Amino acid sequence: MIEHELTLNNIKSELLTLYVNASEGYKSFNTYFHIFQESVFKFFDIKNIHFFIVQDRLLKPTNPSFNKELFRNGIEWAKFEYYFEETNIVSTPEPFINSEPFSQLDQMMVIRKNNNEPFGVIFFESTYFWHSFANSTYIDEFLVVVSKLFLTIYDSIEIRLNEIHYRKLYNMTDLFHSTMDTDIILE
Repeated sequence: MIEHELTLNNIKSELLTLYVNASEGYKSFNTYFHIFQESVFKFFDIKNIHFFIVQDRLLKPTNPSFNKELFRNGIEWAKFEYYFEETNIVSTPEPFINSEPFSQLDQMMVIRKNNNEPFGVIFFESTYFWHSFANSTYIDEFLVVVSKLFLTIYDSIEIRLNEIHYRKLYNMTDLFHSTMDTDIILE
């Protein structure tokens, strides 16, 4: 039990570092997820892990190289919603575990927004270390921490991209105003 508490504290430390690094200006959620992957590998020996974000009631992988067709079209969230009614971590259901590209991804973990709506799903290949931790009392706190982190980083990226967009718009407007014919404006 102390081992799992220590693992949770170490994960929190790693995730805090990830959160602090969010100010470094990465423009892709996938970049942050890759750093998260390294932490998950370090603590649970999970090598095969993928994040799908929920957009317009579709699950879409954040990494286009995972599966180009899924990246373009996604999978209906309704096909997964039922499995997460009672818990946030479940085994990948039969129709998916028996098909590519999910064949080795035997676990799913839903990340929820504050209003309990789904934000995304992490698909991964579980390990002995994961199962041991997932059966401990610390798993709920782990889910809360990971969910808050993902939502905060996603919001930070959105804010940063909006700032860039508005800065470009401002610069274009400024350029437009500076190049206008002042004689026509004064008439």
